[in-house]
Amino acid sequence: MVLMTAGFLFLFAANQTGSAASQTVASAIGRASVAGARSVFRDLSGTFEIERIASGPKMRQGRSWAWMRDHRRKRAWKVLIDSHAIVQVPPGQSVDTLFSSLGLRPVEALMPSIGLWRVADASGKRDGAQLAEALLPAVEQGVLQQATPDFHVERQLEDISLPPNDPGYGGQWYLASMNIEAAWALSDGDPSTTVVVIDNGCDGQHPDLVDNFAPGLDVIDDDDDPNHQPGVDGNEHGTACVGIVAARGDNGTGIVGVCPECTVRCVRLLGAQTPISADVRALRFALEVDAAVVSNSWSYVDGLPAPGPVAAAIAELQQDGREGRGTVVVFAAGNENRNLEPGEISALPGVITVGAVNNFDEATAFTNRGPSLDFSAPAATFTTDIVGADGADPGDYTDSFGGTSAACPVAAGVAALLASADPTASAQEIRTAMLDGLRPAPFAQPGPDGHDEQYGRGIIDPEAALRRLLDLPVASTDAGVASPDAEVGGFDAGVAAPDGPSTSSGCRGTSELAIDWRSPPWIGVVTAAFLFVRTRGRRKVGGHHG
Repeated sequence: MVLMTAGFLFLFAANQTGSAASQTVASAIGRASVAGARSVFRDLSGTFEIERIASGPKMRQGRSWAWMRDHRRKRAWKVLIDSHAIVQVPPGQSVDTLFSSLGLRPVEALMPSIGLWRVADASGKRDGAQLAEALLPAVEQGVLQQATPDFHVERQLEDISLPPNDPGYGGQWYLASMNIEAAWALSDGDPSTTVVVIDNGCDGQHPDLVDNFAPGLDVIDDDDDPNHQPGVDGNEHGTACVGIVAARGDNGTGIVGVCPECTVRCVRLLGAQTPISADVRALRFALEVDAAVVSNSWSYVDGLPAPGPVAAAIAELQQDGREGRGTVVVFAAGNENRNLEPGEISALPGVITVGAVNNFDEATAFTNRGPSLDFSAPAATFTTDIVGADGADPGDYTDSFGGTSAACPVAAGVAALLASADPTASAQEIRTAMLDGLRPAPFAQPGPDGHDEQYGRGIIDPEAALRRLLDLPVASTDAGVASPDAEVGGFDAGVAAPDGPSTSSGCRGTSELAIDWRSPPWIGVVTAAFLFVRTRGRRKVGGHHG
């Protein structure tokens, strides 16, 4: 009873002093300088310094270039600062009263379920960085949970920019390597299972995708048309990812996705240097449409730490998405052949980070590595392309995709199979089943905890993951690649493998020659000659798009 009384008195005192704290903070904000070239802010990722580039070009609409520095990590990133900041309001706070006391003008409710708002200085005197610095006392005193400039940052598509050591061959070899038919015997997806693919847009009229599409979102142009931008190099990226996830199966057309009966919604985020509030809007869309899985074949450039508002939005999606069961969030590990850093988006709690292996179960030469890598998946090469000449290839399909961009939607498709098989399963249960169902990577050298920094904890195995989720006996299969007698493509829906061999670059690049070890010797000779002639004339495109 004494403890209950003490607790009540503490809460009462806290409520009585809350408005006083806001008034004290508001006074500090009013006194804060607005003219400095440097600003400091703090969000969930840490404390950062903004230094405006005085001699650099200024963008329209009040945007200016700046360096964002993290002295603890000894890193710096070039960003654009505009007039907006993002704040997170503690639960139970009156937004109108709080914003008024802090001199803030609300601009947009980004994710009100967790108190994320885009705001501006009511006086119009401060830009987003100055405003975030002025709000630092509010963060320190708990009046706000975080305050971040809504900085514009470059993102990169996680395809490959150089020819990797990633041998591939015609057809959807990646499905055979996962023994997908055994998984499809347990689950081939369900239209009520939605996968949101956040990328650079997709071809909404592709004949092999249109039946599985649902309305999407464009957070660049702020409309509901998520189609790709025509005539832009690399614009096929989103369409390729969607095809790997959920190209329609058993329709006598083209290829089949990992989850052929699932619904897909596209969000166009990539292709412009957009503010981080656009990322939050993309994630909020996934929350609003009850997405079971979100597939992200992209990352921030140069190992930028996950911005606090984005981290908060991902956490909300994982916890409360899909009507409270949680949404599985999958990210590509990236293709810079480097170590992933602790503060990156790949290291956020619960995020599934996927590396890439080739058809011999070898880690590709470009895939990133590190403690935050969860597991590896095949770098799927053959997938859907933008219809016609406006894509990677003149036709409606391409055999030149790959990279962790392709491995990520493979994993997302498997997660969707699990969500379809047990609609009551939580995101954590699906993630656990996928991790528990991995098969060993034959070339890994795991540590005592079972983790290998190059391969993660193993290679994805859809059937084993489904059996664990559904509490079925685990089939006894040999680890490693599919047997030499396995059918390439794997789906008995009459989908033929392409006539030509497959290359292994992720973005219209040249490729190292790759001989199908399952073919007679004369086929290997013909394949090598074909690839030599074909790749000599192909353009190489970098993996950075902004």
